[in-house]
Amino acid sequence: MKRFVLELAMIITCIAAAAGNAALAHYAGFNLFGLTLWFVIPVGALIVGAIAASGAIVAARLFDIRPTLWQGIVSATIVGAATMLLIYFLEYNMLEVRGTKIRTLVDFWTYVDLSLTKSHMRMGRSRQDLGEAGDLGYLLALLKLGGFVLGAFFVFAMIRGMAACPRCGAYLKTVRTRKSSDLPIDEAAAVHEQFISGDVPAIRQAVTWPPEPRALEKKQPKARLIYKLCRCPRCALSAVIGTLEVSGGREFKEVKDSKTMRPLPDNDTVVTTAF
Repeated sequence: MKRFVLELAMIITCIAAAAGNAALAHYAGFNLFGLTLWFVIPVGALIVGAIAASGAIVAARLFDIRPTLWQGIVSATIVGAATMLLIYFLEYNMLEVRGTKIRTLVDFWTYVDLSLTKSHMRMGRSRQDLGEAGDLGYLLALLKLGGFVLGAFFVFAMIRGMAACPRCGAYLKTVRTRKSSDLPIDEAAAVHEQFISGDVPAIRQAVTWPPEPRALEKKQPKARLIYKLCRCPRCALSAVIGTLEVSGGREFKEVKDSKTMRPLPDNDTVVTTAF
């Protein structure tokens, strides 16, 4: 039943994504689905594919559905192919040639073939015409299909990455977040290790570290600690999810395998008051 709910939600957003793309192309003259970089990077397909599968996130949270990796791959492939076909079908039904609907002139599969092989490739800001795509159009279509699938699979990867309650399996909700000031990397790593392996008071100490902000040199590599107080909406279990991020320049990036969940005792007043 839950799997059906997940698929139903994706069907709704799949239709919405295809209809939105068709409307954008028809009324604004911008086909997001067709947006590519250097002919081979299907940026538009990635975006539309992610939008098409976005209903899975809502359904997963509402009904605590946790799809397997295999379900994610299969569903992403189905969503990608269905969205791509639906976009072509909507274009087929909306497109007119000199006031005549294209659907009255050719069948759907002939239209798809013409769209792929007779479309012109353009390059650069000047949109220089490189001629018809020909048989290369089918290869470009496969690349776009791959973009749809990757975009949809990204959504499933997000779902699988969402924190779930270790006691009942429901998805946790973030209540509050604390971020440390910039810290030397060695110091931040030591504090985070204390959070991972220490007792409840040690978790509180890590969450509240450091007592006072400090200034580091601009070029000095730095780190910061991010701790989120989460609560299970079903069984009311509280937990803290901690992450270590480092930066050698401007952007902070999460350290691989640093994200750790520490469940708290029921009715905890030691750690929760630190937030």
